[in-house]
Amino acid sequence: MRYVIGPLETCIAEFQAVHAETEQNRAESLNIVRANAENFGGQGSDAFQQAIHIINTKYDQAIQKLRQVPIAVESAKSGMVQKDMGLASQY
Repeated sequence: MRYVIGPLETCIAEFQAVHAETEQNRAESLNIVRANAENFGGQGSDAFQQAIHIINTKYDQAIQKLRQVPIAVESAKSGMVQKDMGLASQY
């Protein structure tokens, strides 16, 4: 049996890059919101704030999932390496 871990390492790196990009996009979105918040007043302001809350919630959910994927893939990779070492020690 042959375990190929290179693609798993690539997957981990790509998810970490997407996570970083998502964090950056969130920061840019918040900067835009802050820059335009004073343009809204009254009920428009309430609706605007609610929309921002929804967006932040979605970003939080996405960022949390993006943090978890590399951890899970790393765990699977480690399990494969351990299994490989166990199989190798039988010979």
